[in-house]
Amino acid sequence: MKMTMIALIITLLGISCEMPDITVGSMDLSINNISSRTLTPDISMDANSYVITGNGPESGSFTLTSEQEMNLVEDLRVGDWIITIEALNPEGLVIGRGSETVNVIGGATVTASILVTPLEGNGALDLTVSWNTEDLIDPLVSTRLIPFTGPDVPLVFSEDISGVSNSTSTVEAGYYTLILQLLDTETVVMGAVETVYIAAGQTTSGLFDFSEVNNIGGTIGIEIDVDLNDPIELSLAGTLDTMVMGSTMSVTATAPLETVSIIYSWYINGSTAGSGSSVDLGSALNPGIYRLDIIGQTEDGSRSGSINHTFTVTSE
Repeated sequence: MKMTMIALIITLLGISCEMPDITVGSMDLSINNISSRTLTPDISMDANSYVITGNGPESGSFTLTSEQEMNLVEDLRVGDWIITIEALNPEGLVIGRGSETVNVIGGATVTASILVTPLEGNGALDLTVSWNTEDLIDPLVSTRLIPFTGPDVPLVFSEDISGVSNSTSTVEAGYYTLILQLLDTETVVMGAVETVYIAAGQTTSGLFDFSEVNNIGGTIGIEIDVDLNDPIELSLAGTLDTMVMGSTMSVTATAPLETVSIIYSWYINGSTAGSGSSVDLGSALNPGIYRLDIIGQTEDGSRSGSINHTFTVTSE
């Protein structure tokens, strides 16, 4: 699974003048950083600086630390150079790496592209779900952690009826969709859907506070506040805070800042509610409190985002 990518474009320019020295060349390095996030690791995943190293002919080498998008490296021996770029966050931790072999030609212009991606490997996902013990008779946390491709990743929560359940799992770095539901005697009483980003060697944490839930056979007011920082910024139009049972709410999701096609998935209290950019919902809902979650993903699964809206269905 690809995660947020840091793209770096490297342009190599050979020296051209009236009498060129064909034994040396130059590199003009252009860095273009693209970043976004959601339920993210505990460290910053923003690239703050870059360490660019090169190893070339006759034991030639250079090291350049830069925060600039354009970097010129001159007087390089003609031949193959191995260029490695590491992206560092504001704390100086390496969060991405890319490498490629580039052939420098004296007196000519050579171009190449090096892509810096997040580090490969495994990270940790630490989730906590809490609720009021007096609200539930037989609580159970049900989850699905869904990668863009491949099978679901199993998450095992502690068997705890004290009002808190935890899960800590080792997960391959990448973007995932987390579907989480709180059940009471096999009935869903509340749920949430989040985009999750796992970074190699780091821990991504999430707290779901279901301090108010739908009681079995009755209704209860609820407002859920989960702090999101979406990598794809989604917007909703047509949402209602309150609607009468039997009526319909037409909601449209958009990603105004995106230039690529977005795949939308809709959920109500963690259950599938439709797909596409628009849905009509609510006509079949009983009185109660509902959380509407929308996941937006690029077609290649490299980026994702989520947004939610809580609404109430009344009997009249």
